[in-house]
Amino acid sequence: MRILSNKKCKLIRALTAVFALALSIGAVSVNLETTASASTDKNEYVMDATQVSFVDKGGEAVKDENDFFGVGHKNNYVIQTALTHDAPSVKVQASGYGDVIYGGDNDIARVEVKLLFNRWPDSVPDDASYMKLSVYNSADIYFENPIASAEEFGTGEYVNSPFSGFGNFIRIFQLEPEDVCNNRGKLRDFVLRAECDGDYWNSALIIDYVKVVFEADGLYKAGECLTNENPENITDTQVVWTKGKGFGDTYIDLANYGGFFSYVDNPMLVELTKDNFPTAQCVTEADGTETLLLKNAVFALNVGDLSADDYQQFTMDILLNDKRAKGGHTLYLYGSKPGKFLDENGAPVGYAAKVLVESYEQGFHNKFLLEKEDISKLADKNGNISYIYVLYQGNTLDTAEETVGLRNGSQIWINKVQFLKEGDVETPTVATEYDKYDVSDIFPVGESVSLNNKAGASVDDIISIATLQNKRVGELSLDLTMENGENIAFLFNAKTYTAINEYKNGGVLFYLSNDKIEISARVDGEVTKSVSATSSSAFDSKKTVKLSCIPYYLNDVESGLYCAVTVDGQLLLSDYFRSDCLNLGDTFHLSYQAKDKDFSVNIASAKTEGVISAKDLMKVEIKAETLRYSLDKTDIPLVLAWYNTGCDEVSKVNCSGDVAMVNQDVRRVQFTENGEVKVSFSVTNAFGTFTSNELSVKCKDVLADTENLEQAPKKGCAASIIVLSSVGVVGMACGTFFLVKKNKASKKEEVEESEENNNEEN
Repeated sequence: MRILSNKKCKLIRALTAVFALALSIGAVSVNLETTASASTDKNEYVMDATQVSFVDKGGEAVKDENDFFGVGHKNNYVIQTALTHDAPSVKVQASGYGDVIYGGDNDIARVEVKLLFNRWPDSVPDDASYMKLSVYNSADIYFENPIASAEEFGTGEYVNSPFSGFGNFIRIFQLEPEDVCNNRGKLRDFVLRAECDGDYWNSALIIDYVKVVFEADGLYKAGECLTNENPENITDTQVVWTKGKGFGDTYIDLANYGGFFSYVDNPMLVELTKDNFPTAQCVTEADGTETLLLKNAVFALNVGDLSADDYQQFTMDILLNDKRAKGGHTLYLYGSKPGKFLDENGAPVGYAAKVLVESYEQGFHNKFLLEKEDISKLADKNGNISYIYVLYQGNTLDTAEETVGLRNGSQIWINKVQFLKEGDVETPTVATEYDKYDVSDIFPVGESVSLNNKAGASVDDIISIATLQNKRVGELSLDLTMENGENIAFLFNAKTYTAINEYKNGGVLFYLSNDKIEISARVDGEVTKSVSATSSSAFDSKKTVKLSCIPYYLNDVESGLYCAVTVDGQLLLSDYFRSDCLNLGDTFHLSYQAKDKDFSVNIASAKTEGVISAKDLMKVEIKAETLRYSLDKTDIPLVLAWYNTGCDEVSKVNCSGDVAMVNQDVRRVQFTENGEVKVSFSVTNAFGTFTSNELSVKCKDVLADTENLEQAPKKGCAASIIVLSSVGVVGMACGTFFLVKKNKASKKEEVEESEENNNEEN
């Protein structure tokens, strides 16, 4: 059996230490009296931690501060408890849904439970080879018939995904109502039970939500839409045909496929293999990987007989699993009787929608989404929809000369096909509580500042001139003037902390110019969504701009970001960016797009009063403190503190006088003889140069030789430590500092007296 290193065990314990904070001995008291109602025109009802509790187990509702679930409920509350070798089961009360019985007017299609299970919060049991988590009906008191189970994992086989760490895995259990409801058809409670072959183990369990999902007209499990190849006998010799097959209870796993699938009851699977495409060439790479050189493959789905006019929205999830990590893939959606898929040059024509599916090592998914005005593109000439088609065009790296293809054995999964009527369309709810900032609150612009681009600098790159970590801006206000040029950019929720081309890695980019306004999201270099509008008025005169980047919710579950641009009180551009097209972090950038010409942009505070000056926001300071120690000369550590904009240049520390020098590498004043020096430094960034206070440092009675060092008093250091508070809105510098004083060892009284005097003087 594989034994983990101490280092990995420490990582596991560190990752899961936060769990222990929420575990308690007493049971949680949660109000379950509220009876929730769910109208028939809604597709689901979500119970969060306020409506879910554990029976006879310690636990409490806590904030999901570590964001383990990627996307959580809007109140950011989860509920957690412990499962152990001696107490491996917990009953989950989920009666907040009330007395609605499945099979009645509000049919329950399924029950979902989203949870995180941590297998080894303390340490890996030496004698354990597996662990798993299962769901049971509460009436199954002998645990004989599990409803659903997470896969078993060995001690070293950890899930490695953006949403879990060592020893953790996240699951959405899909439960049939007849399996989980009681004998009267009511959803009351169910049991979660861990199993492990170790003699001792301890684990943590966190539940994000319990969801009841209803059947709705126009909602299909994709596996129910199976059909033969080319069911409408479409003549297009440039495409090859294939078909899917259904899987009744397949779990498309967060960890292995990287997507937020709401359910996977009977999904459709299309296998992209040499056996299914015998005319496509299959080559073996140097590493032994088989690559299928496939282009223009089509499969059909049968959706019955629908009238396009009856529906307000169409959605279909798509996952393409290609583990070669080379390129992405392009898919097109077509409606009934498309005539042909490709023109004479091989370009797709007549399609209703297009999506790009990135398929890195973990896999990605996307979604076809059509609103009312575009659903007609799925209909035949009579306005009816019977079949829809998906065209796999090929790899995004394909050229006319080369087909890059994809791994032989890749798969396309379709989760659900949904036609929604007006009452069924989920209406986004934008958060009402969020942070609001003036630009002068977070960048040192003061009343105003002009930012200048010089010709020839990395043309077309988005260059960050200021960057703030740990800053999620909800709404940013500023006055903007494009004096001689044409653009400025703001990057919200950026993925990482770098200065140039940050927008390519992730975040939401707001681009403003005299010609257009654009909001875009990118994931690892590819645009996942972009919306734009022609600027109604140029920014050559001052405009007051508000940029919004605020969470929104569908059925109380956070589902993405609402982004908007308002200019002089008029909403010019807004849209919803789904979570699956976002790659977010915790960094905010002020940027511009470099051009091969000089231009400047003026950014000013939108406040009418109380503007923080640039100098006050930067708060550049230099400080020191005393510490007695015996050395051959005096060293005085310095602390440089300032509001860090991420693109700052810090000067050398200036030191006046001939009795000391500054070691810039360690930022220490080193005296060579008695005397006084004055030290200061400055910070330069896009907003100007800011100089610190001038610190006066004195030293007297420097030890002239080292002969008596061994006779020096062997006392511990008497240190006085001051920790600077955070500076400004986002204080980026804090630390400790010491003033080191050395005195002659043979004069104990003089040492103590001199130290007292020195403390008073400094």
